[in-house]
Amino acid sequence: MPAYERDPYMKTLTTEIVETGMEGGRPFAVLADTVLYPEGGGQPADRGWLGEVEVIDVQRREGTVRHFLACPVEPGPVTVHVDWARRFDHMQQHTGQHLLTAVAADRFGWPTTAFHLGEKLCDVELGVAALASTDLEALEAAVAEKTRAALAVFTRRVTQAEFAALDVRTRGLPAGHAGDVRLVEIAGTPAPVCAPASGRTRPATPACAPPSAPPTTRSSRSPKPSSSSSRRARSAPAASRRSLPARSRRRSRRARTAF
Repeated sequence: MPAYERDPYMKTLTTEIVETGMEGGRPFAVLADTVLYPEGGGQPADRGWLGEVEVIDVQRREGTVRHFLACPVEPGPVTVHVDWARRFDHMQQHTGQHLLTAVAADRFGWPTTAFHLGEKLCDVELGVAALASTDLEALEAAVAEKTRAALAVFTRRVTQAEFAALDVRTRGLPAGHAGDVRLVEIAGTPAPVCAPASGRTRPATPACAPPSAPPTTRSSRSPKPSSSSSRRARSAPAASRRSLPARSRRRSRRARTAF
């Protein structure tokens, strides 16, 4: 189990560069262990540094994790640093989405049909034709109630046979997935969610906030810090960071909430 999964709050790790190479004109390094999460499970890849060399992308490749770099490195000992501001934002956004999805489905009967977590935009699409402002206010109040409770978040691994017998909120395993399945459970919600590739969901409340824009609105998120300043974690609460102007985007047959 890699360090990013053993402890999602680990920010640095001293390890070993065991392989280097080139892929698509980009230098990469494979490490004996890593705190940098590779893209997957709906969550973007971490950014960070191997020593002083910037890590610009992290991807899974044939059972290994490749760290794509700004410049080549040599095998040997290295200290890995994660861009914590980016990581923590992803933790909040992803955990918040799972909480919103659970409340929308269990209390209101609105299934989540899609979730997007990007650099500047984050939205959840619900499988309902439309939501009135009163519906959205009720959803926001229900999610806020759960958020204020600072619910614990648990993870566990099960075999695929055990997974098949469980009541799990999932849209299915990724094509070609092999091995155990990682489940994430938020206390006080009825069913765990399937997260075979999700790197971290730990208690991030009360900093995650439900949507406050109209349900067919896509809201912009704050720009990410540059690499020169990204080592400094943001201190502003997520709710204030997401109170940004929104631009409407009509969608048919489903409602979109944005946060």
